[in-house]
Parts: sequence; structure tokens; C-alpha cells
Amino acid sequence: MFREASADRTLAEVPLSHLSLELGHLYMEDFAGGEAQLRAHFERVAPWADAARRIHAAQLAARHEELLAARAGAPSRGSGDGRSGSGPRGDAESGGGRLSGDSGSGSGRMRGNPEPRSVRPPPPPRPRVSTCFLIDDYFGEVGSPREVLPGLIRAAEEAGVAIDYLARESACARAGDTSPAELLLGRLVPDPPPGANGSRPPATVNGWLCNGQRSPAESAEAMEAHRPWRPPAQNGVKRHSIFVDVQLWDEDDEHRRTWSCPFLAAVWQLLRLGVLRDGPDPVLVAEPWRGGFPDAWADLPPLTRLTDTRAPFGAYRTLSILPGRFLPVEQAVRTILEQVATAPDVAAQLRARAEGEGVELPAEIVDRAEYVFVGAGSARL
Repeated sequence: MFREASADRTLAEVPLSHLSLELGHLYMEDFAGGEAQLRAHFERVAPWADAARRIHAAQLAARHEELLAARAGAPSRGSGDGRSGSGPRGDAESGGGRLSGDSGSGSGRMRGNPEPRSVRPPPPPRPRVSTCFLIDDYFGEVGSPREVLPGLIRAAEEAGVAIDYLARESACARAGDTSPAELLLGRLVPDPPPGANGSRPPATVNGWLCNGQRSPAESAEAMEAHRPWRPPAQNGVKRHSIFVDVQLWDEDDEHRRTWSCPFLAAVWQLLRLGVLRDGPDPVLVAEPWRGGFPDAWADLPPLTRLTDTRAPFGAYRTLSILPGRFLPVEQAVRTILEQVATAPDVAAQLRARAEGEGVELPAEIVDRAEYVFVGAGSARL
């Protein structure tokens, strides 16, 4: 009986933070302005990073309270019942909830008996938030790590944010013997438009992925028949379409492939979410770095840990704080993420772990990625 080579291997448990916070993605020209320009970037990012940490901590605490209330059989705060102290902490500390061990069957306590000691519910989980930065060493030279990274790290720290993990964009295309981009390509399940007959090559062959139905190509036959032009249409649209068509790669005359920026950015999101695997194994494992940096990017690990953080690189959710010029790129990224099929065992593992930690995990991958766009400028596609 045939079995895949990975069928007998245990699916690896990828360490996960609650939130992966991306502090930027810059081009060569962004580094040309020196540390002052880099510091200005991180100063724009820092308030949003601080706000994200506070908001995420509040969300975790609220979720924790909801779960405690559900276990105690009491409504959580904000449930609309109007009762004061109806949350699990108020109930437990006042002796009015099930967390205190009160069975609720007696109308009062016997005189002379000591008041039972109230049971304080466990505190909410401490948020695990890691920061990361993606550096473009794939589409162009940004100087050597020895020249670029000390100033980058210093500018971030002076602005009040620290970069925990540094990733090379080229590693989204290839990391050692593994191509994360090819792994993503193998997980694409394009959403066919109504009436599709399979005559058009799939996205995995022609390198274009869209969110609906393209305008029909003008053929000699169609022109002779005077068929009217038909606009493209978005799948599942309510009324007006926002049609997106994404180029995944191009090739040179020798069929050497160059992956597009949106496709590599989609790989980047899936790596941060712990969704993309090489069989049962994680694709990238962070390696700590101490001392001076090398002269060549290829001598730096695909994913480098720069600090002593205990928060893992991967996370249940991601938040990317990016210059506004990346808005069209990330719209394309979301179009790709909407058409990715997670391996069933990976999806089940992530759901089970999220439930075990009391983390609310959106069912759709695309809904686990959030953004803040700051500043302006034009992105290179």
C-alpha cells in the first residue's frame, strides 16, 4: 500500500505567540537616507505598535473573562444584562458565582460559621507579542548586512521599538533546500468563476490569480460575431465589483522564475501564522545571532532572532504596520490568502491549540492578518 513519506511523521508543534507585529518592510531607497530616515519610519510605527499591544492585551483579557463566565454559568461583562458585578471576577470575589464553590442550593449561611474564603479566578494570560522586520534582499541590493543592520536596529531601539526577528525576503523564495514559494503554490485552490469550463490554464500554470471572472479575450471569431464587451466581475459580489488580478511570477527567456512581491508577501504572512509547513516540519526556524554581521545576505540565516525575547516568531494573528504605498500589494496578498487551502492536520492542530489557550482563532486565514498603513509613497510591484 502506498503512503506518503511524511504520513508516518508526527506533525511538529510550532511555537506560537498571540500576535506577530511587523514593524516595516523597506526598499533600498529607504536605506539611502541613513539612520535619520530609518528613525523617522520607526517613530511613525511606534505609537501604533504600542496601541496594538494594549488592544491585544485587552482583547485577551476580555476573552479570558468570557470563558471564566461561561464555566461559572454567569454572563460576562458587557453581555447586556445590566447587573453590576456580573463578570466572573465580581461573582467569584463576592461569593455569588460558581467559581467560589457555592452550589447555589442554600438560601443563606448558618450563623456562627465562618465566611468561606473567596476563590480568586486565575489572571488573564500574559500576551505573547513578537516583532519582526522583512528586509528586501530579493529584488535589489540594499547594501550588506554589516552596513545596514546596525543602523536599522539602533534606529528602531531609539524610537522605542525593538526588532525581535529579522527575515530575508529571498528566504520566502528559497531557504536552503526548501522553496516556501513552491509550497504555497501547491496549497493554492483558485476560486473558479460561475460558468468556468476549464479552458483557461489554472493560476498554478499561467501565474495569474484573480478573485472573479476576467473580461473575455477578443478573438477573431468574437469580433466577427460582434459580441459585446463584458467587464470583469468579482466572485460573490453584492453589487459593484472590486476585481483584482494578481501576477504570481514572471520568467526570463530561459524559464527562470522570479516571484512577485505580493506572492512572497503572502508566503511571509503564512510563515508568521504558522500555517505553511514543509510536510510535518516548520519551514523556517529562527536562529539567534550574536556579534558582528556578515558581508553577504546569504551568510545570514533566513530567519534571525536579534533579541532575547521568549515570544515565538509565529503567532495566531499578525498585524503589519506598513507605509501606505503597500496598500495595493497587501490587497493582492489578501486575494491570494483567500484561495489557500491549509493542510487539514495543520488546521486541526492550530484550532486545538487556540481552544486550549482560550484564543479566538478566525476560521479563514485571511481574517487572521490585520494591517495599519502609515505615511504615503508608491510601492514597487
